[in-house]
Amino acid sequence: MEEILKLLVPAFFAIIGVVIGGFATYKGNMRIKQVELNHQIKREELAAETKLYAEFLSSVNVATLKSVESKDNFAAKLEKTLGLLAQIELSSSKEVHSKAVKISEELTHMYVANSDKNTNGLKMLRAAFIKTVKKELEGRT
Repeated sequence: MEEILKLLVPAFFAIIGVVIGGFATYKGNMRIKQVELNHQIKREELAAETKLYAEFLSSVNVATLKSVESKDNFAAKLEKTLGLLAQIELSSSKEVHSKAVKISEELTHMYVANSDKNTNGLKMLRAAFIKTVKKELEGRT
């Protein structure tokens, strides 16, 4: 009996060591994968927001050029810009949203029949919007 115990005890402790080691490795790998997944999600959210802001500014540029060309049918020309503004409202800070609203208001004023075609105010608003967006995006990285 004593000889059997001498053979079984080390084997038993070896099995326990393997189980504990395997569990520790599993938990460690699971934690690493969770961290990787969280970083991937943050990167994708950041990329989506960056794309949204870029599309908004592109849409503003196109609408500005169209306002110089013609004042007709401004609702259709501003449809994409206002849609992107709604997305910004849902996903961004109040500060970024307020800058985007100011840009949209200035753009709408450019379509008024008697407005001058000066875009300096819009340029300043765009610069303020970009500065605010950069500040917000830097805070997330």
